[in-house]
Amino acid sequence: MIVGLLLAMTWHSSPVSAQQARHAPWWQAPRVQVKLELTAEQIREIDKVYRESLPNRRRLRDRLAEARERLARVMADSPFDDRQLRPLVDRVCDVQKKSNVARTLMLVRMYQVLNPVQRVRLADIDPRSALR
Repeated sequence: MIVGLLLAMTWHSSPVSAQQARHAPWWQAPRVQVKLELTAEQIREIDKVYRESLPNRRRLRDRLAEARERLARVMADSPFDDRQLRPLVDRVCDVQKKSNVARTLMLVRMYQVLNPVQRVRLADIDPRSALR
């Protein structure tokens, strides 16, 4: 059950830039607020969790982009071998892991703001229509 809720929250707060440009964060969407019966305090608390995690998540996003770019540059320079790539691949994977952990912890903290009934309702929200 908790995995499904985290997946629902993950979708609702996905980092896809086009989605972010068109939609407010999931907890600010009127349909979600009504469906979950979010209180003003809960909205503020979830927003606080999001804002507090943002600098670290942005830093990790930037580090990941840099690590991927460096790996791509080395791969573009032929020839290359595993000894050259291994540390770069390890770096990309390490930063990706840290980014995933930071994001998941943010979602867990948001989840903790919700009461049990709201958690069930969140899992039942259709992500394709909730933010429209």
